Amino acid sequence: YDPRRNNVGPLAGKFSGSFRIYDAYTLVANPTMTMANLANLPVSGVHVDDFLAGKLLMSNYFAKILHQSWPAEFDHNDMIRATRMPLGHAAKRWRQVGESDIDGNAIQQGQEGWYYDWWRGLHCLMGKEGYDAGLCLVRPSWDKFRCVGMTFKIGYKAVVQLPTGDRNDPTPGL
Repeated sequence: YDPRRNNVGPLAGKFSGSFRIYDAYTLVANPTMTMANLANLPVSGVHVDDFLAGKLLMSNYFAKILHQSWPAEFDHNDMIRATRMPLGHAAKRWRQVGESDIDGNAIQQGQEGWYYDWWRGLHCLMGKEGYDAGLCLVRPSWDKFRCVGMTFKIGYKAVVQLPTGDRNDPTPGL
């Protein structure tokens, strides 16, 4: 299995359950999107970047609505598709000394900074910056979630570190 979906062979992309149908979808990336105007996002036939995927997951949308509106990103179980590759802006937050990650590790002095968000401890929303840095993991689709909501892992500090409140940061208020 090739995580970049460059599968080869006579059946590659031809069976009815193939995710290759989403390859032609247009990427929507809007780092100024707020929770209040998520309803203005285009649906059907688009990919959303990792930043917007994080916003949508933290919204009040039901799993069924997420899957019906953005099938390239979300499955029926309120999860990001296991085969989805990181796209666009990353979903990340500033983490302070003393905050604990999903594995119980506390951030020590000198480790504070921007960390990628992990949905339910399974899927890292690292965007293109993390993908280009080689941090991408494809999780098995049968994995069970480890927590509710967003979390972080100390081993996944954001590649792009910006000062707190930097106007170029795509993630304020996530």
